[in-house]
Amino acid sequence: KLFALCDLNNDGFISFEELATAMRKFHKAAGISMDYIIEKSFFSMIGFDKDKNQKLDKEEFALFIVGFAQQNSTPDNITDLHELIDFLAVTSLSKENTLEEENYIRAVSAQWTKKIKALQDKMFEPATTNTATDDGGTADIDSPSVSNTLDVVDGGAEKWC
Repeated sequence: KLFALCDLNNDGFISFEELATAMRKFHKAAGISMDYIIEKSFFSMIGFDKDKNQKLDKEEFALFIVGFAQQNSTPDNITDLHELIDFLAVTSLSKENTLEEENYIRAVSAQWTKKIKALQDKMFEPATTNTATDDGGTADIDSPSVSNTLDVVDGGAEKWC
């Protein structure tokens, strides 16, 4: 049911815009800034969009929720997954984002979805590496590269971490 509440256009996926909209509802009471929610949505899409289509399917969304619960737990206060899901569902039904918040999320979603795709493409593009050969020369070999992947996003890791 939580998936259905977040899937606003009923296409069977949670887009960046839908995720950011839902996360805004969940974090609004805590006074968390919109910019933080947009960044959090970005990294959630990067972390849980396993098929790299810039959307979360039901399985990816379930993994996101488990990760969300783990991230919001401390050694002294373990977040119960069932309680968290209940809270998220109630929050989703009871709290509405303002029109200004909805318009802002809609306005930035296309840009952030492009950043997600660019980073996913960068993370999985082959990189050329020089390797010594038996005759003392070098040869290029392809290997997957995940180094410097955040450089593709405005300013790199230092802005986000």
